[in-house]
Amino acid sequence: MAEQKYIILEQLKKAVVKMRADYLALISQAVGGERLSDIVVTLLAENWNDNKQTVSDEKFLADSHYCYLACVDAENDQAYSEAGIAPDNIVVTGELTFKCTTVPKENITVDIIRLEVETDNE
Repeated sequence: MAEQKYIILEQLKKAVVKMRADYLALISQAVGGERLSDIVVTLLAENWNDNKQTVSDEKFLADSHYCYLACVDAENDQAYSEAGIAPDNIVVTGELTFKCTTVPKENITVDIIRLEVETDNE
């Protein structure tokens, strides 16, 4: 029975990965591929300080022309949810701070989708 559960879990993980790829393709098609950027960061277990962690990437822009969506895969979803992890607003170009309610014990990989959006002034 345990082996069957493992096989089902592996199938679910593959399905989630495929769904994520399909989801990214749909978003890319909807906004135009050049307006979409995928950023991958790893939140290291040892880097949490006062339930916060800042990651760096040159694609993080403190600009109202961009919207960021944080996603985790099936492998990291439970730990991400249980820790209450959420990204904050980008206020410094190149940096994104995550907050958590409980510090996770393992590293968590997060995909961040950057969308170019129009502002009310355009």
